[in-house]
Amino acid sequence: MWLLALTEGTATPLPMDCLRATMDLWTPELDEYIKENRAEITDSWIVRITQMCPSLTSINLTGCLGISDTGIEALAAACPSLVSISINHVGVYGENEDLISLSGKELDDLAMVTDIGIKAIAASCAFLSSLDISRTKVTDEGIKAITASCPSLTSLSASHTNVTDEGINAIAASCPALRSLRTRYTKVKITDDGIKAIAASCPALTLLDLRGADVTDEGLKAIAASCYALTSLDVWCTMITDDGIKAIAASCPALTLLDLCSTDVTDEGIKAIAASCPALTSLDVGCTIRGMVSDEGIKAIAASCPALNSLVVRCTHNNVTDEGIKAIAASCPVLTLLDVASTDVTDEGIKAIAASCRALTSLDVCSTKITDDGIKALAASCPVLTFLDVCGTKVTDEGIQAITTSCPACEFQE
Repeated sequence: MWLLALTEGTATPLPMDCLRATMDLWTPELDEYIKENRAEITDSWIVRITQMCPSLTSINLTGCLGISDTGIEALAAACPSLVSISINHVGVYGENEDLISLSGKELDDLAMVTDIGIKAIAASCAFLSSLDISRTKVTDEGIKAITASCPSLTSLSASHTNVTDEGINAIAASCPALRSLRTRYTKVKITDDGIKAIAASCPALTLLDLRGADVTDEGLKAIAASCYALTSLDVWCTMITDDGIKAIAASCPALTLLDLCSTDVTDEGIKAIAASCPALTSLDVGCTIRGMVSDEGIKAIAASCPALNSLVVRCTHNNVTDEGIKAIAASCPVLTLLDVASTDVTDEGIKAIAASCRALTSLDVCSTKITDDGIKALAASCPVLTFLDVCGTKVTDEGIQAITTSCPACEFQE
Protein backbone atom coordinates (compact mmCIF):
# COMPACT_ATOMS: atom_id res chain seq x y z
CA MET A 1 0.00 0.00 0.00
CA TRP A 2 1.25 3.45 -0.89
CA LEU A 3 0.59 6.82 0.72
CA LEU A 4 1.34 10.25 -0.61
CA ALA A 5 4.70 11.49 0.57
CA LEU A 6 4.75 13.56 3.70
CA THR A 7 6.74 16.13 1.75
CA GLU A 8 4.62 19.21 1.25
CA GLY A 9 3.72 19.95 -2.34
CA THR A 10 4.85 16.62 -3.86
CA ALA A 11 3.18 13.40 -4.85
CA THR A 12 6.20 11.18 -4.29
CA PRO A 13 4.89 7.95 -2.71
CA LEU A 14 6.08 6.80 0.69
CA PRO A 15 5.59 3.04 1.28
CA MET A 16 3.38 2.01 4.17
CA ASP A 17 6.00 -0.52 5.25
CA CYS A 18 8.45 2.38 5.52
CA LEU A 19 6.18 4.15 7.98
CA ARG A 20 5.47 0.95 9.88
CA ALA A 21 9.16 0.15 10.08
CA THR A 22 10.01 3.54 11.52
CA MET A 23 7.35 3.15 14.17
CA ASP A 24 8.97 -0.15 15.11
CA LEU A 25 12.34 1.62 15.53
CA TRP A 26 13.78 0.02 12.38
CA THR A 27 14.76 2.70 9.88
CA PRO A 28 16.50 1.37 6.73
CA GLU A 29 13.38 2.01 4.63
CA LEU A 30 13.11 5.57 5.92
CA ASP A 31 16.79 6.26 5.24
CA GLU A 32 16.41 4.89 1.72
CA TYR A 33 13.36 7.06 1.12
CA ILE A 34 15.21 10.17 2.31
CA LYS A 35 18.20 9.33 0.10
CA GLU A 36 16.01 8.97 -2.97
CA ASN A 37 13.99 12.14 -2.29
CA ARG A 38 16.51 14.36 -0.50
CA ALA A 39 15.82 17.35 -2.75
CA GLU A 40 12.25 17.35 -1.40
CA ILE A 41 13.04 16.86 2.29
CA THR A 42 12.19 20.09 4.11
CA ASP A 43 11.47 21.27 7.64
CA SER A 44 7.76 20.61 7.05
CA TRP A 45 8.50 17.02 6.11
CA ILE A 46 10.56 16.57 9.27
CA VAL A 47 7.69 17.89 11.40
CA ARG A 48 5.28 15.39 9.84
CA ILE A 49 7.49 12.34 10.03
CA THR A 50 8.37 13.02 13.66
CA GLN A 51 4.70 13.35 14.57
CA MET A 52 4.07 9.89 13.12
CA CYS A 53 7.26 8.31 14.47
CA PRO A 54 8.07 9.73 17.91
CA SER A 55 10.07 6.61 18.80
CA LEU A 56 12.55 7.15 15.98
CA THR A 57 16.08 6.23 17.09
CA SER A 58 18.09 6.96 13.94
CA ILE A 59 17.83 9.33 10.98
CA ASN A 60 20.18 10.10 8.11
CA LEU A 61 19.58 13.51 6.53
CA THR A 62 22.82 13.56 4.52
CA GLY A 63 22.58 16.00 1.64
CA CYS A 64 19.16 17.38 2.63
CA LEU A 65 19.84 21.07 2.11
CA GLY A 66 16.19 21.94 2.71
CA ILE A 67 16.61 21.28 6.43
CA SER A 68 17.27 24.20 8.76
CA ASP A 69 17.44 24.67 12.52
CA THR A 70 13.64 24.71 12.53
CA GLY A 71 13.47 21.12 11.29
CA ILE A 72 16.22 19.96 13.62
CA GLU A 73 14.48 21.57 16.61
CA ALA A 74 11.25 19.77 15.68
CA LEU A 75 13.14 16.49 15.28
CA ALA A 76 14.83 16.83 18.67
CA ALA A 77 11.63 17.80 20.49
CA ALA A 78 9.55 14.97 19.04
CA CYS A 79 12.14 12.16 19.08
CA PRO A 80 14.08 12.19 22.36
CA SER A 81 15.12 8.55 21.85
CA LEU A 82 17.38 9.41 18.91
CA VAL A 83 20.82 7.84 19.21
CA SER A 84 22.14 8.51 15.70
CA ILE A 85 21.72 11.69 13.64
CA SER A 86 23.42 12.68 10.39
CA ILE A 87 22.98 16.22 9.05
CA ASN A 88 25.98 15.91 6.76
CA HIS A 89 25.79 18.45 3.91
CA VAL A 90 28.80 17.12 2.00
CA GLY A 91 26.83 14.74 -0.21
CA VAL A 92 24.37 16.71 -2.38
CA TYR A 93 22.30 15.09 -5.13
CA GLY A 94 20.16 16.39 -7.96
CA GLU A 95 16.77 15.28 -9.21
CA ASN A 96 18.18 12.18 -10.92
CA GLU A 97 20.43 11.27 -7.97
CA ASP A 98 23.48 12.51 -9.88
CA LEU A 99 26.12 14.07 -7.65
CA ILE A 100 26.16 17.83 -8.02
CA SER A 101 29.62 19.36 -8.06
CA LEU A 102 29.44 22.29 -5.71
CA SER A 103 32.37 24.22 -4.33
CA GLY A 104 33.00 24.28 -0.60
CA LYS A 105 31.84 27.90 -0.42
CA GLU A 106 28.61 27.08 -2.27
CA LEU A 107 27.85 24.26 0.17
CA ASP A 108 28.67 26.52 3.11
CA ASP A 109 26.27 29.16 1.81
CA LEU A 110 23.49 26.57 1.39
CA ALA A 111 23.87 25.03 4.85
CA MET A 112 21.15 26.17 7.25
CA VAL A 113 21.92 24.10 10.35
CA THR A 114 23.74 26.03 13.08
CA ASP A 115 24.44 25.79 16.81
CA ILE A 116 20.74 26.50 17.43
CA GLY A 117 19.69 23.14 16.00
CA ILE A 118 22.55 21.29 17.66
CA LYS A 119 21.71 22.78 21.05
CA ALA A 120 18.14 21.51 20.60
CA ILE A 121 19.50 18.01 19.99
CA ALA A 122 21.68 18.29 23.08
CA ALA A 123 18.74 19.40 25.21
CA SER A 124 16.45 16.55 24.18
CA CYS A 125 18.52 13.56 23.02
CA ALA A 126 20.52 12.49 26.06
CA PHE A 127 21.20 9.03 24.64
CA LEU A 128 22.85 10.32 21.45
CA SER A 129 25.83 8.19 20.48
CA SER A 130 26.52 9.18 16.85
CA LEU A 131 26.44 12.68 15.33
CA ASP A 132 27.49 13.82 11.85
CA ILE A 133 27.40 17.60 11.34
CA SER A 134 29.87 17.83 8.47
CA ARG A 135 29.62 20.95 6.27
CA THR A 136 27.16 22.67 8.61
CA LYS A 137 27.62 26.02 10.36
CA VAL A 138 28.14 24.44 13.77
CA THR A 139 30.84 25.92 16.02
CA ASP A 140 32.46 25.03 19.33
CA GLU A 141 29.36 26.39 21.08
CA GLY A 142 27.20 23.63 19.62
CA ILE A 143 29.81 20.98 20.34
CA LYS A 144 30.07 22.05 23.98
CA ALA A 145 26.30 21.76 24.33
CA ILE A 146 26.48 18.19 23.01
CA THR A 147 29.29 17.24 25.36
CA ALA A 148 27.42 18.64 28.35
CA SER A 149 24.33 16.54 27.68
CA CYS A 150 25.42 13.50 25.66
CA PRO A 151 28.28 11.77 27.50
CA SER A 152 27.61 8.50 25.65
CA LEU A 153 28.75 9.95 22.33
CA THR A 154 30.93 7.41 20.50
CA SER A 155 31.10 8.90 17.00
CA LEU A 156 31.50 12.51 15.85
CA SER A 157 32.00 13.80 12.31
CA ALA A 158 32.64 17.54 12.21
CA SER A 159 34.52 17.92 8.92
CA HIS A 160 34.33 21.29 7.12
CA THR A 161 32.83 23.01 10.17
CA ASN A 162 33.87 25.87 12.44
CA VAL A 163 34.85 23.49 15.22
CA THR A 164 38.31 24.17 16.71
CA ASP A 165 40.57 22.67 19.35
CA GLU A 166 38.26 24.20 21.96
CA GLY A 167 35.40 22.00 20.82
CA ILE A 168 37.63 18.95 20.52
CA ASN A 169 38.90 19.51 24.08
CA ALA A 170 35.29 19.59 25.28
CA ILE A 171 34.60 16.26 23.55
CA ALA A 172 37.68 14.75 25.16
CA ALA A 173 36.68 15.98 28.61
CA SER A 174 33.11 14.66 28.51
CA CYS A 175 32.94 11.73 26.06
CA PRO A 176 35.46 9.09 27.17
CA ALA A 177 33.76 6.36 25.10
CA LEU A 178 34.49 8.15 21.81
CA ARG A 179 35.55 5.63 19.15
CA SER A 180 35.35 7.62 15.92
CA LEU A 181 36.41 11.22 15.20
CA ARG A 182 36.42 12.93 11.81
CA THR A 183 37.59 16.55 11.62
CA ARG A 184 38.92 16.86 8.10
CA TYR A 185 39.43 20.36 6.72
CA THR A 186 37.86 22.32 9.59
CA LYS A 187 37.78 26.08 8.95
CA VAL A 188 40.27 26.64 11.77
CA LYS A 189 42.64 23.71 11.62
CA ILE A 190 42.71 21.22 14.48
CA THR A 191 46.17 21.05 16.08
CA ASP A 192 48.19 18.79 18.34
CA ASP A 193 46.53 20.38 21.38
CA GLY A 194 43.11 18.98 20.50
CA ILE A 195 44.45 15.61 19.44
CA LYS A 196 46.52 15.18 22.60
CA ALA A 197 43.38 15.84 24.64
CA ILE A 198 41.54 13.11 22.71
CA ALA A 199 44.46 10.73 23.22
CA ALA A 200 44.51 11.36 26.97
CA SER A 201 40.78 10.82 27.49
CA CYS A 202 39.47 8.53 24.72
CA PRO A 203 41.49 5.30 24.78
CA ALA A 204 38.80 3.35 22.88
CA LEU A 205 39.34 5.42 19.72
CA THR A 206 39.40 3.22 16.60
CA LEU A 207 38.97 5.76 13.76
CA LEU A 208 40.73 9.10 13.42
CA ASP A 209 40.45 11.34 10.34
CA LEU A 210 42.69 14.43 10.55
CA ARG A 211 42.90 15.24 6.87
CA GLY A 212 44.18 18.77 6.37
CA ALA A 213 44.83 19.41 10.08
CA ASP A 214 47.85 21.18 11.59
CA VAL A 215 48.85 17.96 13.31
CA THR A 216 52.47 16.87 13.71
CA ASP A 217 54.27 13.77 14.94
CA GLU A 218 53.74 15.05 18.49
CA GLY A 219 49.98 14.62 18.24
CA LEU A 220 50.29 11.27 16.51
CA LYS A 221 52.67 9.95 19.15
CA ALA A 222 50.11 10.87 21.82
CA ILE A 223 47.47 8.85 19.95
CA ALA A 224 49.86 5.91 19.63
CA ALA A 225 50.62 6.02 23.35
CA SER A 226 46.97 5.69 24.39
CA CYS A 227 44.75 4.44 21.55
CA TYR A 228 46.00 0.91 20.96
CA ALA A 229 42.76 -0.21 19.26
CA LEU A 230 43.14 2.25 16.37
CA THR A 231 42.15 0.63 13.06
CA SER A 232 41.74 3.61 10.70
CA LEU A 233 43.99 6.67 10.37
CA ASP A 234 43.81 9.44 7.77
CA VAL A 235 46.53 12.10 7.95
CA TRP A 236 46.33 13.26 4.34
CA CYS A 237 47.99 16.67 3.84
CA THR A 238 49.45 16.99 7.35
CA MET A 239 52.98 17.46 8.73
CA ILE A 240 53.39 13.81 9.70
CA THR A 241 56.77 12.14 9.13
CA ASP A 242 58.26 8.68 9.69
CA ASP A 243 58.59 9.37 13.43
CA GLY A 244 54.86 9.64 13.94
CA ILE A 245 54.08 6.66 11.72
CA LYS A 246 56.65 4.45 13.44
CA ALA A 247 54.98 5.26 16.78
CA ILE A 248 51.61 4.22 15.33
CA ALA A 249 53.12 1.02 13.93
CA ALA A 250 54.63 0.11 17.29
CA SER A 251 51.39 0.58 19.25
CA CYS A 252 48.48 -0.04 16.86
CA PRO A 253 48.85 -3.52 15.35
CA ALA A 254 45.16 -3.73 14.39
CA LEU A 255 45.48 -0.88 11.86
CA THR A 256 43.61 -1.69 8.63
CA LEU A 257 43.39 1.69 6.85
CA LEU A 258 46.20 4.23 6.53
CA ASP A 259 46.12 7.35 4.35
CA LEU A 260 49.48 9.15 4.11
CA CYS A 261 48.88 11.11 0.92
CA SER A 262 50.82 14.39 0.76
CA THR A 263 52.87 13.76 3.90
CA ASP A 264 56.62 13.48 4.52
CA VAL A 265 56.53 9.73 5.14
CA THR A 266 59.20 7.61 3.41
CA ASP A 267 59.98 3.92 2.93
CA GLU A 268 61.22 3.83 6.51
CA GLY A 269 57.76 4.56 7.89
CA ILE A 270 56.08 2.22 5.42
CA LYS A 271 58.36 -0.66 6.39
CA ALA A 272 57.52 -0.08 10.06
CA ILE A 273 53.80 -0.36 9.23
CA ALA A 274 54.40 -3.51 7.19
CA ALA A 275 56.32 -5.12 10.04
CA SER A 276 53.71 -4.41 12.70
CA CYS A 277 50.29 -4.11 11.00
CA PRO A 278 49.68 -7.32 9.03
CA ALA A 279 45.91 -6.73 8.86
CA LEU A 280 46.33 -3.62 6.69
CA THR A 281 43.77 -3.57 3.88
CA SER A 282 44.02 -0.01 2.53
CA LEU A 283 47.11 2.16 1.98
CA ASP A 284 47.49 5.54 0.27
CA VAL A 285 51.04 6.86 -0.17
CA GLY A 286 50.28 9.04 -3.17
CA CYS A 287 51.99 12.38 -3.62
CA THR A 288 54.31 11.87 -0.67
CA ILE A 289 55.99 15.24 -0.44
CA ARG A 290 59.59 14.07 -0.55
CA GLY A 291 58.75 11.46 -3.17
CA MET A 292 60.59 8.90 -1.08
CA VAL A 293 58.09 6.05 -1.01
CA SER A 294 59.47 3.57 -3.52
CA ASP A 295 59.41 -0.07 -4.58
CA GLU A 296 61.24 -0.88 -1.36
CA GLY A 297 58.34 0.22 0.81
CA ILE A 298 55.72 -1.30 -1.48
CA LYS A 299 57.50 -4.67 -1.49
CA ALA A 300 57.55 -4.62 2.32
CA ILE A 301 53.78 -4.11 2.33
CA ALA A 302 53.33 -6.93 -0.17
CA ALA A 303 55.40 -9.30 1.94
CA SER A 304 53.51 -8.66 5.17
CA CYS A 305 49.96 -7.51 4.30
CA PRO A 306 48.28 -10.19 2.17
CA ALA A 307 44.77 -8.83 2.85
CA LEU A 308 45.55 -5.51 1.10
CA ASN A 309 42.63 -4.60 -1.14
CA SER A 310 43.33 -0.92 -1.91
CA LEU A 311 46.66 0.67 -2.88
CA VAL A 312 47.29 4.24 -4.07
CA VAL A 313 50.83 5.16 -5.15
CA ARG A 314 49.99 7.95 -7.60
CA CYS A 315 52.54 10.67 -8.27
CA THR A 316 55.46 8.73 -6.80
CA HIS A 317 56.92 9.04 -10.30
CA ASN A 318 59.98 6.85 -10.98
CA ASN A 319 60.17 5.61 -7.38
CA VAL A 320 57.40 3.04 -7.89
CA THR A 321 57.89 0.72 -10.86
CA ASP A 322 56.80 -2.69 -12.13
CA GLU A 323 59.00 -4.27 -9.46
CA GLY A 324 56.83 -3.03 -6.62
CA ILE A 325 53.55 -3.69 -8.41
CA LYS A 326 54.55 -7.26 -9.32
CA ALA A 327 55.27 -7.89 -5.65
CA ILE A 328 51.76 -6.67 -4.80
CA ALA A 329 50.29 -8.90 -7.50
CA ALA A 330 52.12 -11.95 -6.19
CA SER A 331 51.09 -11.49 -2.55
CA CYS A 332 47.80 -9.53 -2.47
CA PRO A 333 45.27 -11.45 -4.59
CA VAL A 334 42.22 -9.70 -3.08
CA LEU A 335 43.28 -6.28 -4.41
CA THR A 336 40.25 -4.41 -5.75
CA LEU A 337 41.58 -0.84 -6.19
CA LEU A 338 44.93 0.21 -7.63
CA ASP A 339 46.05 3.75 -8.49
CA VAL A 340 49.45 3.99 -10.22
CA ALA A 341 48.87 7.29 -12.03
CA SER A 342 52.08 9.21 -12.77
CA THR A 343 54.41 6.34 -11.89
CA ASP A 344 56.90 4.26 -13.89
CA VAL A 345 54.55 1.25 -14.03
CA THR A 346 54.27 -0.35 -17.48
CA ASP A 347 52.32 -3.14 -19.16
CA GLU A 348 54.53 -5.66 -17.37
CA GLY A 349 53.24 -4.61 -13.96
CA ILE A 350 49.62 -4.39 -15.09
CA LYS A 351 49.79 -7.87 -16.65
CA ALA A 352 50.99 -9.23 -13.31
CA ILE A 353 48.03 -7.56 -11.58
CA ALA A 354 45.63 -8.95 -14.17
CA ALA A 355 46.99 -12.47 -13.71
CA SER A 356 46.62 -12.49 -9.93
CA CYS A 357 44.05 -9.88 -8.87
CA ARG A 358 40.93 -10.99 -10.69
CA ALA A 359 38.61 -9.14 -8.31
CA LEU A 360 40.03 -5.76 -9.39
CA THR A 361 37.26 -3.18 -9.78
CA SER A 362 39.12 0.15 -10.08
CA LEU A 363 42.38 0.99 -11.87
CA ASP A 364 43.99 4.37 -12.56
CA VAL A 365 46.95 4.31 -14.95
CA CYS A 366 46.73 7.96 -15.98
CA SER A 367 50.02 9.42 -17.28
CA THR A 368 51.86 6.09 -17.39
CA LYS A 369 53.46 4.05 -20.18
CA ILE A 370 50.55 1.61 -20.33
CA THR A 371 49.48 0.46 -23.80
CA ASP A 372 46.77 -1.74 -25.29
CA ASP A 373 48.77 -4.85 -24.30
CA GLY A 374 48.29 -4.20 -20.60
CA ILE A 375 44.66 -3.20 -21.04
CA LYS A 376 43.88 -6.37 -23.02
CA ALA A 377 45.35 -8.46 -20.21
CA LEU A 378 42.97 -6.72 -17.81
CA ALA A 379 40.04 -7.34 -20.11
CA ALA A 380 40.87 -11.04 -20.25
CA SER A 381 41.20 -11.54 -16.50
CA CYS A 382 39.29 -8.84 -14.58
CA PRO A 383 35.62 -9.05 -15.61
CA VAL A 384 34.30 -7.04 -12.65
CA LEU A 385 36.30 -3.90 -13.49
CA THR A 386 34.01 -0.86 -13.07
CA PHE A 387 36.44 2.08 -13.37
CA LEU A 388 39.48 2.64 -15.60
CA ASP A 389 41.42 5.88 -16.13
CA VAL A 390 43.75 5.78 -19.15
CA CYS A 391 44.19 9.54 -19.65
CA GLY A 392 47.64 10.44 -20.91
CA THR A 393 48.55 6.90 -21.96
CA LYS A 394 49.08 5.18 -25.32
CA VAL A 395 45.89 3.15 -24.98
CA THR A 396 43.87 3.25 -28.21
CA ASP A 397 40.31 2.39 -29.22
CA GLU A 398 41.45 -1.23 -29.57
CA GLY A 399 42.23 -1.47 -25.87
CA ILE A 400 39.06 0.38 -24.89
CA GLN A 401 37.01 -1.99 -27.03
CA ALA A 402 38.55 -5.00 -25.30
CA ILE A 403 37.49 -3.63 -21.92
CA THR A 404 34.03 -2.66 -23.17
CA THR A 405 33.48 -6.19 -24.44
CA SER A 406 34.69 -8.01 -21.34
CA CYS A 407 33.73 -5.47 -18.66
CA PRO A 408 30.43 -3.92 -19.78
CA ALA A 409 29.94 -2.09 -16.48
CA CYS A 410 33.28 -0.27 -16.70
CA GLU A 411 33.35 3.55 -16.75
CA PHE A 412 36.25 5.24 -18.56
CA GLN A 413 38.35 8.34 -18.17
CA GLU A 414 40.32 8.84 -21.37
